[in-house]
Amino acid sequence: MRKSFQSRRQAKTALKGHAKKLVNRLLVWVGKPEPFELSLMEKLASASVVGFPNKQFNTFRKWWVWGFQETLVGWSLLIFVVLYLIIQIFGADVGADNIWTEFWGLIFDVLVILVGFGVIQNWKYRREEVARQHELIEDFRRWDNEEARHRIMGAMRRLSKLGVTKVDLTGAILRDVCFVRNGVSSISGSQLSGDSWSDERYKTSVFDNVDFSRLDCREVQFERTPTINGHPFGPSADYKNCNFWDANLQLSTFDGAALLWDEPARDDMFETIAEEDDGRPVRQKVVADRFNEANLAYASFKGCNFKHADFRNAYCIELADFRGARGLDSCLFDDDETKQKVLANSREQL
Repeated sequence: MRKSFQSRRQAKTALKGHAKKLVNRLLVWVGKPEPFELSLMEKLASASVVGFPNKQFNTFRKWWVWGFQETLVGWSLLIFVVLYLIIQIFGADVGADNIWTEFWGLIFDVLVILVGFGVIQNWKYRREEVARQHELIEDFRRWDNEEARHRIMGAMRRLSKLGVTKVDLTGAILRDVCFVRNGVSSISGSQLSGDSWSDERYKTSVFDNVDFSRLDCREVQFERTPTINGHPFGPSADYKNCNFWDANLQLSTFDGAALLWDEPARDDMFETIAEEDDGRPVRQKVVADRFNEANLAYASFKGCNFKHADFRNAYCIELADFRGARGLDSCLFDDDETKQKVLANSREQL
């Protein structure tokens, strides 16, 4: 009940914030000063993209941009409505029966030609833009320099805005980059390293100090090393000092990858930052690294080589597949029972 009350109150605050923003923009558009000033709570509540009414406003905004800025569909429908109203209001004075035939011909022109070509134009533009961004990634992914990394992140950000999350980074060399900070929130379905024996020097990838935290990595192929008799054999991707904190790794594949960190993780995830009046310590969590709080449901780590990984507070680790994994003795887990289960799983046959 209390949670429901808080949700209604937050929705009411967000709705007031959106209403004030709309009125302010309309008045500024006609040359008037802004009459309303948003409170801090209204700014925060209306800035979100989830929940009511933020989700609805965000959906409307996307359709508005698509209909009136990216295509002619919105303007075409608006012209149709205006012409229809003119006929309905003034048609009787000029003999509406005599102009309905012409009007339906105009409807055909507006709806079929303008709207139809608007949709086709947008589809063609989107397809060409997606292809262009994929080609840019293809051109720069094997370069080991800062310019290439900026161009790859820029291309992925533009693809994300187009609703495309699946990219091919096979053979990429990325260092010191953060996906979320570059405007990329999802790489779901992507391939980051190859599973082919051909041209293996171009198929393996290197990710050094790459931040995957808070990223949607569902069904991502981080690596899938070819196997012989159930054992990984061949080149594999290297993930050195990478951060998967709070990442969604459901159904992702790391088979045969090297997941290495130079230094062991801190034993204590908290540190004292202050003291209460009665002397009790105030402790704050300071560790948000490696696989902390990552969702590992049905993730596959078969044949992986681990060093100093940290799986504390990871979700659904019991559903992950560690068969054939090595180096788990150097890793940290929530408790010894969890560690023994993972080690037992790693000793199972592939």
